[in-house]
Amino acid sequence: MDENSCRRLRSQFIVSASTALALFVVSTVYGLSQINSISANVTEIARVYVPLNKISAEITSYQLKQSLLIERALRLFECADIDVGTRSQIEIALKDYGDLSGRVEGELVKGERLVKNAIQNAFSEKMRESFRRIGQLLEKVDQKYRNMDHNAGEIIKFLQQRRLREAHELLAEAEKQEHRLADELKELFIMVEQLTEQAALNAERSEEQSYLRLFILTAFAFIAVPVLIVRAMRNPSKKLNE
Repeated sequence: MDENSCRRLRSQFIVSASTALALFVVSTVYGLSQINSISANVTEIARVYVPLNKISAEITSYQLKQSLLIERALRLFECADIDVGTRSQIEIALKDYGDLSGRVEGELVKGERLVKNAIQNAFSEKMRESFRRIGQLLEKVDQKYRNMDHNAGEIIKFLQQRRLREAHELLAEAEKQEHRLADELKELFIMVEQLTEQAALNAERSEEQSYLRLFILTAFAFIAVPVLIVRAMRNPSKKLNE
């Protein structure tokens, strides 16, 4: 084999090695991009959707407890003779109501902060838009809760002044507000649940596609490299025979 053939063979090997390296680089880069995509969806579920579901459930629970406490306070104030024991029960009920108001407000602030951070750190515009929609629903929940809590405060004032008729009338309006708040919380819960399911499906789909495409790229690399090497070996031999 002459010097030119050696050079040609060396060049063919370099091309083969470069091609193999390029294929493996492409497969590695693609694999890393898919891992990032899967990680983004998992992070979205763990850091945003799961806490938001918990916040929604907590607010619903606290609001229902507050409704029961207002009704309990109303029944106690309707007693003809409010003795020391009854007054103590009233004070406990009103204190528990105030504590729950603070908890609801804390959950709303937590949710708004969570959504704000999620919007800033979103991996795509689609995710960012989903978080904005959740933020808008949280604002509606906040506004409706404040309206309901304000009416509850007025009911408590009427009760303390023994204006039971006005308290009953305002309680009917407060119950309507509770239903509207419950509808908003239900809508929020359903939206977060749907987005959680979609994020999980996206992660699963990305995983399946990454396995398939990585398999195709790897198989192509293992097939293409030997073919290039065989061709490199044959071409110099043909030149030498000529």
